[in-house]
Amino acid sequence: IAFGLLVSSIAAILGYFSVPKELRSPAHLFQGIVNLLLALYLVAYGFVTLPVVIPTILGIWLIVEAIIAFFKGNRLGLIFPIIGNHIMWIALLAFLLGLVILFNPVATSIFVVYVVAFAFLIAGFTYILDAFRK
Repeated sequence: IAFGLLVSSIAAILGYFSVPKELRSPAHLFQGIVNLLLALYLVAYGFVTLPVVIPTILGIWLIVEAIIAFFKGNRLGLIFPIIGNHIMWIALLAFLLGLVILFNPVATSIFVVYVVAFAFLIAGFTYILDAFRK
């Protein structure tokens, strides 16, 4: 995940400089830089800080991304009102999710572990049922 975020952030920064000057938005550059800093932190200290810091970083990242998406949706709403309105609602949901994750990172970690375990459990039952059907 950290290397994927690193590649994505580098691509976002390079994409900012590859578009014509009149189409550049400082929000895209800021988003790329914030993602790059988070990716470098995750690559450097990933295994040491997984239980608490990773959900906290995820919460902060979601809040920053939601604020950026809200401004993008507001700007896009001038041209395409329906799409801009949907983007602003999704940004609001991302902001609220970021706040929930930020205020309770340990519970978020536990919840993610249970969701992944439940998914493996369902997949295991499915494979067992498929084995008996054949």
